[in-house]
Formats: sequence, structure tokens, C-alpha cells
Amino acid sequence: MAILTVEQVLLRVKSLERKGDLAAARQLLAEALAQFPANVRLRRAQQALAAPRPAPARQRPPQAELEIMVRLFHQQQYKAVVDHGTLLARQFNQSPVLFNILGSAATRLGNGALARQSFLRAIEIDPTFVDAHNNLAVLQLQQRDWLGAIDSMQTSLRLRPDQIVVLGNLAGALATAGHHEEAIGAYRRLLASRPDDHDALHGLAKAQIERNDLDGALQAASRAAELAPESAEIWLTLGNIHRMLGQTAPALAAFEAALQRKPTLAVALLGLVRSRKIQPDDPLIRQVHSAHDAPFATDADRCILATALAKAYEDLGDLGRAFHYLCESNRLRRAGLTYRLDLDVRRFDRLRKAAPALLRHALEPEDTPLAVTPIFVVAMPRSGTTLVEQILSSHSQVSGGGELPHLLQLGQDLAMGQRPVSGAELRKLRVGYLAKIAALARGKPFVTDKMPHNFRFLPLIRAALPEARIVHVNRAARAVCWSNFKQLFSSDELGYATDLGDVVGYYRLYRDMMAHWRALLGPAILEVDYERLTVAQQDETQRLLAALGLPWEDACLSPQDNRRVVRTASLQQVRKAVYSGSSDEWRKYEAFLGGAFDGLDAERT
Repeated sequence: MAILTVEQVLLRVKSLERKGDLAAARQLLAEALAQFPANVRLRRAQQALAAPRPAPARQRPPQAELEIMVRLFHQQQYKAVVDHGTLLARQFNQSPVLFNILGSAATRLGNGALARQSFLRAIEIDPTFVDAHNNLAVLQLQQRDWLGAIDSMQTSLRLRPDQIVVLGNLAGALATAGHHEEAIGAYRRLLASRPDDHDALHGLAKAQIERNDLDGALQAASRAAELAPESAEIWLTLGNIHRMLGQTAPALAAFEAALQRKPTLAVALLGLVRSRKIQPDDPLIRQVHSAHDAPFATDADRCILATALAKAYEDLGDLGRAFHYLCESNRLRRAGLTYRLDLDVRRFDRLRKAAPALLRHALEPEDTPLAVTPIFVVAMPRSGTTLVEQILSSHSQVSGGGELPHLLQLGQDLAMGQRPVSGAELRKLRVGYLAKIAALARGKPFVTDKMPHNFRFLPLIRAALPEARIVHVNRAARAVCWSNFKQLFSSDELGYATDLGDVVGYYRLYRDMMAHWRALLGPAILEVDYERLTVAQQDETQRLLAALGLPWEDACLSPQDNRRVVRTASLQQVRKAVYSGSSDEWRKYEAFLGGAFDGLDAERT
């Protein structure tokens, strides 16, 4: 051979190795070493070529192997698919189709870890593989990973925008995750292609309710009912919309329509009972009892129906039976939860310990006024936060945002000390929160956020949003505890409300935390006394508006005329003029409480 330098030999060996011609590379090295027997670099190259090598991975397994897996999958032999696919994946680790089939079978077997790993591998190999993105989204929906599913579906739709089913799933996931504005946009995109899709119209209506667009919700739900008149769920939504507006007659008609189609629909029965005062010999009581006692009724249905029976028997003055069904409802609700008061004791302790770091890094108010300033209305649930929000949102400068999840979602880990605090992190939270509430402002300079449990995060609010107003509603302890126990909450976060001992224990945690926050934040917390507000409404309303820097408006004295959507347990009360005496309603049941409220007589926050 022609005489080559050592460098030239090594370069040619590398080229032959890349081509897979290892025999020629070894021959070239042997000839070079005959000329340069002492060269260390040539010896090392020869040793490297002599070392055992794994068989090169092939891009895709033979079609026959994939067909076997597909056939087994359609025969629902998912374990065989996983076993066969796992073996193939060791040899053909560059096949996105193989990993997609493997992930689909693992999903059917409930092996979420393997399924997720397989879909992600398929996407890593081929980021444009739409089926893998969609299958990953289905898995994420099953695992209640709403944000992950949203991201997967959005990616899939960017790759293939015409996927109607994926768009519908995306809209539903956005609504479930609390991203109602984005959900509305997705439903409208879907309806642009399929204007008579009653499921999309129903979803749109529910999302619009969450965005306080009652007119839009009523229009969408009414159209859905026209297209699918046999859907009990759509009539139920229509009933709830009318009930939110205090429109009793159309609400009752819609609930009746739902029950004509599904006579044991628990939520519709509860809606009927709540929408009217039950009279002796009312046939509705027998209907609720029949559904409650039916052998096919689920515990979830019995929980709802027991709540309806408790309300019905209270209307009739039979408080013993009312209390019996109230306790049954709470027992059934609690069975589906994992609530423990001691875990809240630890959480509250972490919140207190994390507060000093938040306040050390607190942002300063900006020189220019915010486009939208939040007003946080906080308290224990059932303390009068809805009434206060109704009063404030009756003002021309205030938009009612309702119970917003944004602070919890964006900042809970900071408030709990689970993420290091810094000015940058607080600014990120600030920007994110203000962007969320901007859509709720409707051109007004203030937006209320009346998520009651935000009382836990007052140092976080002060640190990230120093311009925000904080209004704390204070109500008599026993009234608060009884009202929580009596109310059937849908949120798992209120698990303490299902037990008299736990609700009293949680109230005391809340009371102590508010005392601690007052010591830290002082006048930053504006106090409203619920009982005083109900007996001296004008004086207390004037005081509140002045403290918030809002001019007086007479409309704030008539919160019952405020037509904004109310979705909380207080919606019946806020449709009435402000009245006093509700804080003593617990006394009717005092004989049944077993002294649970002893010691709360003088307690207030």
C-alpha cells in the first residue's frame, strides 16, 4: 500500500468504521502497525476495534413483527403485547411505531409508568408523531394530569389542526383545569366546524358560567337543549343557570325536565328541593326517598339525596330527621376523602414559618397604578364572603371575579416554603396572577377574588401584590362551624366540614393564623364584621368603601339586585335583601350537637 502517515491511517480507519466496514479497518491497522510497531495511537485504535460491540439498532422492526403486536392488541391480549414489545424494543430502539403500540398496551393494563415512558420515547424519536402525542394525552387525562394533557393536545393540534375529537378533549381539559377563557376559545373553534354539536354547546355553557357570562351560557345551553332535548344533564345545567339568577319558575321547570328524562338524577332532585320550600305531603319527598333507597343508588348519589332530605325535613320542622340525614350526607362524603386535621396543623405551621422569607423579599408597589387591582375577600367559608363580594361588585369600578384558583396554583409552593423565595419568583407570580384577572375586569379598575381559603396566603399576597386590597370577613364562630357542617361542598379541600370535631378544629387553626397575620401585616388587612354588616348595612358599607378608596354608590346597598353569576352555597341568600339573624340558625340544632360547639361561645377571629 502507499505509505500513509499515522494521522492519515487513523482518519481512514474512522471512515471505514462509520461505514460499518470493520474488516477493512482492522486490515488497514495491521498493515500500519507493521510499519510503525511502537505507535501507541495505532495500538489503541486496534484494541478499540477488537472490543465486543452491541449489534446496531435498526430503525424499525420487520413489518411482520408489528403486525403480530397489532393483532394481539386488537384481541385485547395486552400483556402479550407488552411482553413481546419489550423484547423487540431492546433490538429496535429507534422505532416510534413500536413504542407507541407498547405504550397503548401498557395503558390498557394500567401500567402508567411504562405507558408514559413508551409514548415519550416515541415522541423523542419522532416529535411529529401525532398518534403518540394523542395517546400520551389520553394517559394524562386518566391520571388527572390536566396541564400535561393540555400541552400534549395543543402540540398534536399544531401538527394536525383538523382533529375535532382532540379539540373537544382539549376544551374539556382546559375547563377542568380552571382555564375557562381558553376553554371557551377551544369550544368556539370546535363549533365553527360543527355548529350543532350539542356536547360542545353544553361545554361552552358551563365554561361561560365560570366566566360569569350568564347571557352567553343561557344561549348556549338553550341551543344545546333544542338539539338534544333528551339530555337530562343539559336540562340540569339550564336549571342551575336560572337558579343562579334567582329565577325560580324556569329553574323548577328545567329541573323537572331533567327528572322526566332521568327520574333518579340526584343533583336535579337536590336542585328542586333547594328551589322551593317543601310543604307537608309534597310528592317530591317520596321521589327523593325512592331515589335514595334504590338498590342501584351509589354512595355519591345517596350523599346528595341525603342533603336534599335534610333540607326538606328542615322545611317541615322535623329537625331530628333533618339532622339524621345531614349526618348521613357528611358521613358518605367523608368516606370518599382522605382528610386529616393533623395534616392541616402541619401545613399551617409551614405557612407561618415561610412567611418571614416572603416579607423579606417583598416587592415594592409600582410607581404607576395597576391596570387592574385585585381585592382579596378572605375568611372561613360560609362567613359572608359572597355577600361582601356582591356589595363590592355592585360598585361601578369593581368587577366580581368569584372564587379564583390562581393564587393557589401559582404560589402555594412559595407560601409553603417548598420553593426558594426571590424577587424574581415573586415577580413571576405577580405577572401571572395579574394576567389571569385582566380578562375578568371588563374595563373596571378592580377585580374581586373571594376564594375564602386565601386567608392562608396573606403574606404571599403582601409580598407579590403590595397594591392589592385584603378584606377579611369575621363571623361568629358557631355560626361559621354549623354552616360549614350543613353545606355539601364539592371541593375536596373542605374535607374538615364533614365532621363537627374537625370543623371546630379547623376553625381554631384559622382563628390562630389570622391573629398571627394581623401581628405581621397590621392595617394591610381590612376587617368586616358580618353581624354588624347585617344590622347596620349602610354604615358598614360606607366604612368598607372608604377604606378601599372607592366613592360611595347607592347600588352597593342593594346587592340582591346585582345580576352577576353566583355559584357558591350562598346564592339563595344573596338574591335577598341583606337580613340579620342567620348567625343564630345553628341554635335550632343545639340539642343534637352533643356539645361540639362548647367553648366557641365568645370566639371570633
